[in-house]
Amino acid sequence: ATPPWRPLAALLMILALSGPALPGAAPPQAAPPLDIWLLDLSRSMLATDLSPDRATRARLLLQAQLDQPQARRIALILFAADAYLVQPPSEDREALRRLLPDLRPDVMPIAGSAPERAVQLALARFADQAPARLLLVTDAITAPQRDTIRASWPCRGISLLRCRAPRLDIVLLSGDAPVRLAGEPGRPRLPAPDRAAIAALAEETGGRLITDPQTLTLTSAGPLSAPPQQGWHELGPFLLLLLLPFALLARRGQLWLLLAVLLP
Repeated sequence: ATPPWRPLAALLMILALSGPALPGAAPPQAAPPLDIWLLDLSRSMLATDLSPDRATRARLLLQAQLDQPQARRIALILFAADAYLVQPPSEDREALRRLLPDLRPDVMPIAGSAPERAVQLALARFADQAPARLLLVTDAITAPQRDTIRASWPCRGISLLRCRAPRLDIVLLSGDAPVRLAGEPGRPRLPAPDRAAIAALAEETGGRLITDPQTLTLTSAGPLSAPPQQGWHELGPFLLLLLLPFALLARRGQLWLLLAVLLP
């Protein structure tokens, strides 16, 4: 005769092999990546070597980035002689779309050009947020300004792979020849930027120099984090443990072994 416990053992084995599981807690949701836009609004951005002028080209470029279907937070810093945070990190792209058309050099309270102050402000406010990318949109960075940015950069001398510092991408909006601002014939021509030195600065800070706006996309700020997956607790191994007593029963004369397992 078939022992009465065998159907129950077979049922437990089938359940264990079917892979039963209970839903567990999902991993914590990581914050979306952060883009920090540093927009140059110095008077040199009115130069017309890039049509219609550098400032307009910069605004159109940033407006195009808002159409990229990426889940990112964006912060906006404007700078001339000083730097100002005008948009904290936000996923509200419509607010940026309404703001960008009004950004011209004449909205800045003090004329000048201090990209290093914009970088310092971004690092002071957001350096601990990762993954993050500083996107510096400008037409020139002088040698002293480059040195200041290098001195301000966190984790100097440490591999960027082991450092939580953001990366610095630089969009250079300038022609290759000196240019004079329209309506200011008596002033010296604006010199052409040192592209090689600016490219070296971007590389040292984990980024790149972008001279072709067509290659600029929000995806260059780093890979998007994968959506968190639901955790599961597997029950199959526990059901297999319940089969051990039945395995002992299957052996003749081993009832005492079953009692030795169950009594403790």
